[in-house]
Amino acid sequence: MRNRLSDGPSLIGVGLATVLLAQLVHGWPIAMAIALIGWGSCLSTLQRSRPQVRLARVVLFAGIYAPLTALTAAAQFHLAMQKLSAVWQVAAAVDAAIAVTLTCLLLRWTLEQFTQPERVER
Repeated sequence: MRNRLSDGPSLIGVGLATVLLAQLVHGWPIAMAIALIGWGSCLSTLQRSRPQVRLARVVLFAGIYAPLTALTAAAQFHLAMQKLSAVWQVAAAVDAAIAVTLTCLLLRWTLEQFTQPERVER
C-alpha cells in the first residue's frame, strides 16, 4: 500500500475537492487546499519527469505555489478578521497556519533536492 502523503495525484484531488466544497459553503477556508495542490504538483513532477528537467520543474512549481499560498493565506486571514463568528476566525487561522507550514516544508524539501546526488535510473 502506498503512502498517500507521497502520492501527488491524491494530494491534488484532496485540494481540488476542498476548493469545490468552498464553492458551496461561503467562507470555507482554502489556503491549505492550495498548499496541498502545490505539494501534489511538485511530487507528481518529481516522480514523472526526466532527470534532466526534474529539478527545474519542481523549483518552478514550488516558486509558483509558495507565493500563491501566501497570498491566499493573507486574504483568508483578512476575511476572517472581518467576520463576526469566532468559530470562522479560528478555522481560517488554523487553515492558514497549516498552509504556511506545508508551504515552508515544500520549500525546504525543494531545497533539499539540490543537495541530493542524482539517482541513476536503470
